[in-house]
Amino acid sequence: MAVVAALASALSYALPLKAGSRAAKPSGLAGTYWLLLRRPGFLWPACAGGLGFATTVTLQEVSPFVFQEHFQLAVTSFGSIGLLLGMAYFSGAMLVNRLVRRHGGARLMQAGATLLAFATTLMLVSWLSGLLTHFTGLWIFIALYCLAIFGHAVLFPNSMATAVSDAHEHGAHAMALCGFLQQGLAGIAATAAVLQHHGGTWTLAVFVLGALTWLVVQVKVRG
Repeated sequence: MAVVAALASALSYALPLKAGSRAAKPSGLAGTYWLLLRRPGFLWPACAGGLGFATTVTLQEVSPFVFQEHFQLAVTSFGSIGLLLGMAYFSGAMLVNRLVRRHGGARLMQAGATLLAFATTLMLVSWLSGLLTHFTGLWIFIALYCLAIFGHAVLFPNSMATAVSDAHEHGAHAMALCGFLQQGLAGIAATAAVLQHHGGTWTLAVFVLGALTWLVVQVKVRG
């Protein structure tokens, strides 16, 4: 995923996108990216969205093994669960569409990060307390999974919008770097998730990622 994001970033330079104002143009592309990375108003929202993305990617990577090996769920049942996850993401996106003008992107980022951290914390607690077993545990996991996806759907678009808006004078370069940072964090998480298919280490991983997302938004992103 990180390689694909890098290729997409490179290809974006050949597209006739808005280049931004000349007054903000530094010497060379590397200089532009360095300036962007030094802007807290750009860097931290982008990282928050990337960490949230990394959380959901980790869940997506490990969930087939959790469903099949831990809950002994048939492969044919995965499609129905995917429908629930899709509805959760769509609901989060619709909520953003309705509330972003009234409450602003920063407040919605805080709400999304809080929901994501809450869901992943409950996943860890439920696993350690032995609640994620049998039929009841399956539905607890699905509900928390959907809540995490919903929180990510609220967080992610607002994180990108907040980051790019802070550096709007850099035009397409800000968008490209934001996408690269977020996809890169998700790609690293997807690679690390390969080692977390067995046992309960995945619950600790998603908890740490969810908590980091919440901390970045609460401490570094100003409303």
